[in-house]
Amino acid sequence: AEHRRKNEYIATYLIRLPVVIQRIGYGKTWIYHLLSEEPCPTPVKIGACAFAFMGREIEEWILLTNSNPHKRR
Repeated sequence: AEHRRKNEYIATYLIRLPVVIQRIGYGKTWIYHLLSEEPCPTPVKIGACAFAFMGREIEEWILLTNSNPHKRR
């Protein structure tokens, strides 16, 4: 899907947890910890027992996390 914002088209895509783990480099347990502790992308429910993340939000979160010197992996 695409949304129009300020005369730009921004692609919206969903990514599942295994892809988030691969891109961020954190394990599943640590990602769940971060979800409960700090501002981070909110999962989107896509089924009865399934969720995904907005791809652009994950990319922005990675940039923010990598630019913060107080974060540890």
